[in-house]
Amino acid sequence: MNFLQRKWPLFLLGGVVINFSVVGLASAQLKALETCESCHGENVVTQVTTYPILHGQKQGYLENQLIAFRDGSRTNEVMSGIVKNLSDHEIQALAEHYSEQKFVKAGRVASDRRGADVRARCVSCHGLSGNTVNTEWPNLQGQNSGYILNQLNSFANGERKSVIMEQIANELTPEQRKLVAVYYDQQSRTE
Repeated sequence: MNFLQRKWPLFLLGGVVINFSVVGLASAQLKALETCESCHGENVVTQVTTYPILHGQKQGYLENQLIAFRDGSRTNEVMSGIVKNLSDHEIQALAEHYSEQKFVKAGRVASDRRGADVRARCVSCHGLSGNTVNTEWPNLQGQNSGYILNQLNSFANGERKSVIMEQIANELTPEQRKLVAVYYDQQSRTE
């Protein structure tokens, strides 16, 4: 069982809440998970459209991004501050935890299909449906549109580094970036 999973029931004994699955865990590990959940959600994925949905994301991708925030090769003031003291083991455990979480999202019935053609540039890495086959690349299917758009814009203006993504983002107009982001956000996820 993943040491970060907290599926055991809570019991109230003499005013003390005991969660048996977390007994014996290092307080730093629990604090890291609680910190993540404050923005990314515990049982329900984040409703803030500019935050990424971590549930069901590729473990390798999550590990790489957390390490990049920690070492400064990817910048975000909030994330960098949160992960700066995490060990490789804690990063691996957090990535494993979120990769194992289920993410179910119903697709939009009346969807904006204009991004379907634009996303042709995305398909070779992110797959037809937005689910990658490579553990190092992120799933886009059902991801928050605000987050996708912000990342595409960050690649386009050079704030976020990736030779491939910088080129692709710069080939898209600002309107096309928005259409792609909306298209992937509209896609349903079954797990």
